[in-house]
Amino acid sequence: MIEFSGRYRLEKNENLEELLTKLDVGLVKRKVAGLMRQTVEVRVTGEEWMLVTHTPLAALTWTFTLGHLHQLVTSDGGRFKATFYLEGNCLTQHTIEGPEADLLVKREFQEHYMIAVSKFGTPSTNPRE
Repeated sequence: MIEFSGRYRLEKNENLEELLTKLDVGLVKRKVAGLMRQTVEVRVTGEEWMLVTHTPLAALTWTFTLGHLHQLVTSDGGRFKATFYLEGNCLTQHTIEGPEADLLVKREFQEHYMIAVSKFGTPSTNPRE
């Protein structure tokens, strides 16, 4: 298992285009989102996790405890509830309530980069499913 606290570049964001299309995001915003370079900062203090996503436009900060339901805010101010789980080097976000209900985002962390895989469905231990 890797030490999660640190800064990671988003190497790949699998299924982002399909996800944004399903959420009725316009073509221009989908293309901009696909081109945007992100870094993700993770801070783990005891049981509390902080995930800070940095883009050229802004930073989005979420604080949570694994296995507990948390209300979070999207970059455009929307609200949703999600639970986070850890399996090996994968942090899975399962959205329970909100416009993205049943969205799974698996963040697979490597030493200096991260791969995000998004899909709608139920949690699985395989980050590529």
